[in-house]
Amino acid sequence: MDNRGLIILARNGSSRLPRKSMLPLVGKPVLAHQIDRLKKSLRVRTPILATTILEEDNSLCDVASECGLDIFRGHPEDVVRRMVDAGERFDLKFASIVGGDDVFCEGEFVDLVIAEHEKTGADFITIKDLPFGASPFGVSMSSLRKVLELKGDGITDGWERYLTDFNLFNTASIELGDPILRHPELRLDLDYPEDFKLVTAIYAKLYTPGQVPSLRNVIRLLVEDEPELRLINRTAHEKWLNNRTRAQISLEFASRKSTT
Repeated sequence: MDNRGLIILARNGSSRLPRKSMLPLVGKPVLAHQIDRLKKSLRVRTPILATTILEEDNSLCDVASECGLDIFRGHPEDVVRRMVDAGERFDLKFASIVGGDDVFCEGEFVDLVIAEHEKTGADFITIKDLPFGASPFGVSMSSLRKVLELKGDGITDGWERYLTDFNLFNTASIELGDPILRHPELRLDLDYPEDFKLVTAIYAKLYTPGQVPSLRNVIRLLVEDEPELRLINRTAHEKWLNNRTRAQISLEFASRKSTT
């Protein structure tokens, strides 16, 4: 059994855009479209949906099951605990992690972070310069277990900062060869109502039933063909930045790691 996999994190209890993964988009839920895109990975046989034990997330499990995913149900709030438990349940040593808001993340990027881990053994892997919300994180389960041990009751919104901000883990960043993909100024995250308006506009322009509109075509639409569409969610990124600034990660984590 391959011990490198793909975990999709989704829940219906998001405060900024509730039930975002279940919002209707050209005939089916956002999550189903996201799964269609991610299943183009050549390295992952069966993606895993990691959601919560709450009844409100039953609908996510129904969609994932219909799409052929494995399902793990875990901690309703602590996403680090949920990832660790999902990894143990499916015997993973490394996972490409895709949030429910990363609806334009491609299967090829999942494959890139898995290949990078095979080459470098890095604990935490990112991809440089993709549009915001289009990149997975690659993370070793051993590093997540260490975070779980050290963070105490620290927040888990922005969990990746535990892996990057304390120089505790071996990190790597992938340089993309295709220049069309290098547009970090674009926001393709799904976190606010304005973001969903943009996603809806993109699918209205590019979607053909039975096909997945590629990220490259999405970027061409927003950069070359109809750049005015980018104004739809311009204020959403400002809100995200303000929220991230307020959500300071645990200072207790820093003091604990200094003694290890």
